[in-house]
Amino acid sequence: MKNMLAPLVAVFMIMAFVAVVNAEEPPATGSNAGYDGGFFIKNSDGSFQFNINGRVQPLLYLEKSTGSEAAWSFKIRRARLDFGAVIAEKGHADISVLHSTSSSRFKAINLYSVTTGYDFHNAFKVVVGTSGMPLSIGGPASSAAFHLIEPAIVFTQDDKGVITPLRSSFGNPDGLGIEFTGDIGKVFYDLAVVNGAAEPVKAKAAFDSTGAPIVDSTGTQINIEDATGGVETNYDINFNKRVSVGARIAYNILDPVPGKHMDLPYSNKPKLTVSVGANYQGTRQDPTNDVIVKRILTGSTGVAFRWRGFSATSEIFGRRTKLSDPGTTTWFAMSMDDFGYYADTGYFIVPNKFEVAGVVGQIFREGQNNNSYQFGGALNYYLKDNNFKAQLVYTLSGSYNDVTNAQITKTHFLGTMLTASF
Repeated sequence: MKNMLAPLVAVFMIMAFVAVVNAEEPPATGSNAGYDGGFFIKNSDGSFQFNINGRVQPLLYLEKSTGSEAAWSFKIRRARLDFGAVIAEKGHADISVLHSTSSSRFKAINLYSVTTGYDFHNAFKVVVGTSGMPLSIGGPASSAAFHLIEPAIVFTQDDKGVITPLRSSFGNPDGLGIEFTGDIGKVFYDLAVVNGAAEPVKAKAAFDSTGAPIVDSTGTQINIEDATGGVETNYDINFNKRVSVGARIAYNILDPVPGKHMDLPYSNKPKLTVSVGANYQGTRQDPTNDVIVKRILTGSTGVAFRWRGFSATSEIFGRRTKLSDPGTTTWFAMSMDDFGYYADTGYFIVPNKFEVAGVVGQIFREGQNNNSYQFGGALNYYLKDNNFKAQLVYTLSGSYNDVTNAQITKTHFLGTMLTASF
């Protein structure tokens, strides 16, 4: 599969360039093949249709963290293909494949999402597969629709300390299951039931020729394989018959806000949506320190606004983690509360072309020395709508790598990324 990556990326780039340059107008009514937000082939009455979309995001960046030298690198942030099919008008099936350089999950080209569903009515739609759990109004946005290269820190920062219980990032957890969605007037709802946490698998340590563990310069043991499991996943079956449940309700006070962070295309009428979400996650075991979590309750509330090139999205998260066994941790509380928030804004100085954007976020985890913060900004130029754009992004993030480390790790990130999608 890895040998296929270079030609596949080349095909992505060629198809994306052709699409964004030549697709000035949607195909004529009745056309059986063409481009309309993606390449498609359909039968004469449109009851069966096959769609192809894709995305390539090469990234050049410079990064400097506390205690380390500044280093620059190039990587493919995402290379993705989406295949979708409309079946007998109301049925649909979708498959996505994704590659991302050096990520823990996508060291090769893997299936990223697989779903099938049926739209009984605009008020009742069912999806089965890698549905995940709803929680956030900003988390579901496509990676091509972020103001910055990555979403806010609340969606990316995990607490994986060896001596403190694992606390995942906020946002929408992965999960294999079933999802129900629909629009009823100004109300949108999303309800999902997914497999519980995956079976915990211990890390595999590296040993030298004498059988002694290999450690780095700080004395930390080096692993050849990281610990896995203990959280919901799109790849593992339900080994213990437990499930997790999530729900989100949004209300469109004005026109509905679409699923991207920027006001594109430029809106003449204001759009305003408010959202609340909640997740219940049942018993699981931390694969690193054997902590047994009895349950996790997470809630969110947020608002999104778009008008005349201005966009703002903000959410607040709260979580309570209840333990039943602290395992081998040396710092813990049997009940722990975590909080987080972010605010994401943007404004088109040149409508639909040139945008300035900024983000700020913080996470407050119960315990010593394990909070995080981030702020940053971006200059985004849209060569062809959101399909072909260039971004220049700077962020400053602060986090504690370990609860025992009294010195916060500050990371400066400067990157430029090109997005070509079709």
